[in-house]
Amino acid sequence: MDYLEGENLEVFESHKAKVVENITKSKSMGMNKITAILAIDDEDEIIQGALISWLIKEGYRVSLRKEDYNILVIEWWEYDVLFKALIFRINSDYFFWKMEP
Repeated sequence: MDYLEGENLEVFESHKAKVVENITKSKSMGMNKITAILAIDDEDEIIQGALISWLIKEGYRVSLRKEDYNILVIEWWEYDVLFKALIFRINSDYFFWKMEP
């Protein structure tokens, strides 16, 4: 991230690498969602914001719940799943359209 420098940039890159590793593992197991407890102090909201911004820019759906711990949920869709859902939707609409008088 452009606005992170020094130690903040190192912490961000460390968290980013761990997130990428977990997403890659999850994708290889056919999953499309991970939940993580962010081990970032509340005062490091700049790093949290940078991490969430990076995930959103990469196309992930992200939510952050603040409870006793900060819980980050990251979701994604594989293109083949989206394509199949789109084809099903098109076929369903076509079927119902053909059924109308």
